[in-house]
Amino acid sequence: MITIKQFAGLVLIGALVARSSASQEEGQENSFAQALEQSRPGPEHRQLGELSGGWDVTMRFASGGAGETTGSGRASTILDGRFLVIDFALGDDGSTGSYRYTIGFDRRHAEYSIIVMDTTGTYFVAARGAGGEQGMRMAGTDDDPQMARMGFEKKFLFELDIEDPDVFSVELFFVDTRTEEEKAIPYAKYSFERTD
Repeated sequence: MITIKQFAGLVLIGALVARSSASQEEGQENSFAQALEQSRPGPEHRQLGELSGGWDVTMRFASGGAGETTGSGRASTILDGRFLVIDFALGDDGSTGSYRYTIGFDRRHAEYSIIVMDTTGTYFVAARGAGGEQGMRMAGTDDDPQMARMGFEKKFLFELDIEDPDVFSVELFFVDTRTEEEKAIPYAKYSFERTD
């Protein structure tokens, strides 16, 4: 026979289990709703999407020695506005190089990302980082065999600066990993001006 005290204890335990279970279900529903919301494009994606269209492109090396090269390109969004793909070529009919930048924003981590592929190699590089007053600065590393043989790691930065929907630039910096300071050294800047 159960005493009143034991019965009250069982009722209390049952209530706590039921409350905990309901709280967990509510938490799971909230987590699911939050994950679903973060999977949708946000204001950062809309800003990137505004860059869709045709572009004149000018590439300048930071050293100034090689002058500048011009070309053209086109940008469009993919995957329901989640990523901006910029395809462009420099030189006569792409003789200097063809490039593809895929730029996105990861709402989970509040970071921009860029994947770069071009005809200067048979590999891609990727970088990520936060946006701020200086634009979107994304950092990456690459396991370049030549750098590894010398005992260094290849690090780089891509900086996306959107002046307005008709003018933007992507600047490439290499990071000097030979020193503790790891100074970012400007390498090349790709400037885009809208054509349509």
